[in-house]
Amino acid sequence: MSLSIGFCHCDKSESKPPAQNQKSVSSNAGLITDDDIQQLRMLHAHVHVAGVDVQKRAACLLANLAENDQNQETIVNEGGLGLLIPLMKSPDAEVQRLSVHSLANLSVNEKNREKIVESGALEPLVLMLSSAAPEVQRQAAKSLANLAVNPSIKQQIVAAQALPPLMQLIASSKEAVQCEAIAAVGNLAVNDANEVEIVRMGAFTLLDVHLRSSSIECQRQAARTIANLTVNVENKRIAKEELVPALEMCAKSSDSIIQRQASRALANIGGQ
Repeated sequence: MSLSIGFCHCDKSESKPPAQNQKSVSSNAGLITDDDIQQLRMLHAHVHVAGVDVQKRAACLLANLAENDQNQETIVNEGGLGLLIPLMKSPDAEVQRLSVHSLANLSVNEKNREKIVESGALEPLVLMLSSAAPEVQRQAAKSLANLAVNPSIKQQIVAAQALPPLMQLIASSKEAVQCEAIAAVGNLAVNDANEVEIVRMGAFTLLDVHLRSSSIECQRQAARTIANLTVNVENKRIAKEELVPALEMCAKSSDSIIQRQASRALANIGGQ
């Protein structure tokens, strides 16, 4: 079938990884219009039978609209997730990239997070962590990091088997992917059960490398994640044996965020 949708242009997003509460990416995208809503409704009804070209235009429209934080709740309330989830499952890599980019932006809004999980997004997000495309990996990890800010969602993400691929991405060859994966693990670590499991899976060895990284953002996220992982008594002991030299180096960093997070981790390790 043939569907008409207005032209849109969407570049790859270049946003910083979230810490605990990520702010939305600034954008020149305009406010959603009645015509946009009408197009979204039409596409929602036909997405399962639409060709790749229409899927790309639909994913691009959503990605552009979701850049504006004032549109994010409207997109979800108007059924945008029902359109996005099938697009995330498309075999076309560009459709996947655009759709998960949209979801990453929508997940910045705390009012959308539970709705995103209820829509069935976790399964395709976890699969996307193993994509051959680094940008798809990055946006999937970013989405999970945003969702994991919600305490009630952390365990659902772990139950969806997100931790093994996230841990693998911490060792990715792409710095931007590394940072997002560390951020996601750091947010998931703010949970007693997750904290123990993440360390059991070898997180300290992986994060030690990033404490010594030339990337300021990776150092920040690694130090923050270690601080979140050193509340548990046994984790403190392991960290004391493995991480103190690197953390002491970071505590002397010229970057105030690295200093603060490394000092927090050292205080946790030294506490009872």
